[in-house]
Amino acid sequence: CKQPPSDSIRSEIEGLVKSSQPDSEAALWAEDERFFQAVAQWLDRERKRQVAIHDLNFLLNAREELVGILENEIERLNRLPLWKFAARRLRRWFKHAP
Repeated sequence: CKQPPSDSIRSEIEGLVKSSQPDSEAALWAEDERFFQAVAQWLDRERKRQVAIHDLNFLLNAREELVGILENEIERLNRLPLWKFAARRLRRWFKHAP
């Protein structure tokens, strides 16, 4: 169990919570509508950037999977004797030929 905060810490916390006087610079920013528009635009751009990064990561992972599949297929084909490979190709070719 944690000890309750000391009286000095408790009074400091209460002082921070009770201070409702914003500093003058913050009050000026809060009154300016352009500030909120700029923040909204920045947040929108940041959201779009995060979506783009997520999409790129998805595409990169999908590409890596395809590369792995192709590497496995090439390795499998390299292990086949040449006559088996040629016979399979010919079977496919005859199957699709008119």
